[in-house]
Amino acid sequence: IPDELFNLSKLKYFELQEMRLTGTLSTLVGQLSDLLALRVSTNQLTGTIPTEIQNMFNLRLVWLHYNLFTGAVPTEICSLMAPSGLAFLQADC
Repeated sequence: IPDELFNLSKLKYFELQEMRLTGTLSTLVGQLSDLLALRVSTNQLTGTIPTEIQNMFNLRLVWLHYNLFTGAVPTEICSLMAPSGLAFLQADC
């Protein structure tokens, strides 16, 4: 995923599912502070899930499943699950 995409600070929906993407999900994803939905499921992304997702306070929907991520879903992301926060998180556990 090109780093330039993470400069789109007003982006609301980041949907790149089933695109055969490889590489890692950049820590720059945390710069997308207005993002409502992050959907990168069904690709071949590797590495760990960036903890910087915790900086995305408007985020409501997250799809990370069917990738090759290693490690657990960061607990920092679970902190977004407050009553008025993240409504949906789908990841491989």
